[in-house]
Amino acid sequence: MAESGIAQIIPDTSKNENYIIDDRVRLSEITIPILFEDKVIGVIDSEHSEKSFYTDDHLVLLSTIASIVGIKIMNIRAFEKLKGQQKELEKQVKKQVKAKTIELEDNIKMLHKSNKSLESFAYAVSHDLKEPLRTINSFLQLLKLNEPDLKEESIEYLDFAVNGSLRMDDLLEGLLKYSKLDTQINIEKEINLNTILENVLLNLKISLAQNNVKINIQEMPMLNGNSTQLYQLFQNLISNAIKFRRKDLNPIIEIKYKKEKNRNLIYIIDNGLGIPLNKINYIFELFYQAEKHDDIDGQGIGLSLCKKIMENHGGKISVESQEDMGST
Repeated sequence: MAESGIAQIIPDTSKNENYIIDDRVRLSEITIPILFEDKVIGVIDSEHSEKSFYTDDHLVLLSTIASIVGIKIMNIRAFEKLKGQQKELEKQVKKQVKAKTIELEDNIKMLHKSNKSLESFAYAVSHDLKEPLRTINSFLQLLKLNEPDLKEESIEYLDFAVNGSLRMDDLLEGLLKYSKLDTQINIEKEINLNTILENVLLNLKISLAQNNVKINIQEMPMLNGNSTQLYQLFQNLISNAIKFRRKDLNPIIEIKYKKEKNRNLIYIIDNGLGIPLNKINYIFELFYQAEKHDDIDGQGIGLSLCKKIMENHGGKISVESQEDMGST
């Protein structure tokens, strides 16, 4: 029943002409497809001996779980595909080296660039998608605690979980495309940055609450750009401001906008740990970390992605900072 790609509830299998009855024990059924690239790759199926046992609440819960499973599979398959591309590139390089030793240096640089791209993607998936995964898992756990009689509060948690999985799906798809791109991106017209920021803050809701973050945002402009990459840009920068906060102060993040001639200037200001003066020129380099903190996880990937996103949009990113005074 799930081959159509549509989740279904069968309240009475004995009255459904498409249902093949092999016994009389299972009188109701629910089936939810697991999708990958708009194709059904699996099915979550449950049967019960009572008629009309399954409700819309079961449908929403299992659909959310199916979405998470699909995202996990997409993640693994995309990574394996990149690994295969890397191996194929290594083969081609070896053949070229044997045939034309004069091209050895250029080929090694090309292979090194391919390895860097693969590592960047792997880090992005493991690092930048932690927040949406945490959001989904947290609210699903809350839903389980309220089964089987869902309260209004539980329904609200479920909505958060579903929205989180959908945002993750969009984000992962954007990252997969981004990993294959250099400077050619799909520029959309009239992107509302206020909407993008609202979605980022919703995704970071738990982290903001847990760290008592106060965030002030000015009205943002409409502009042309790639919404997926701009979402990633703001999520990385706000996550950094939360991560590198001072322990003795409640974090404050301000996001300001100013129009200057033909430029849109957006400032993200925090009162966090700041960056040493002698490290500022290197923080946008891939895998570079200005300071090591035992209680802060990081791989030095987020700001390099931000720089690439800005370059893709014909813009640039810079920083001003003082130690223990915060960064802009």
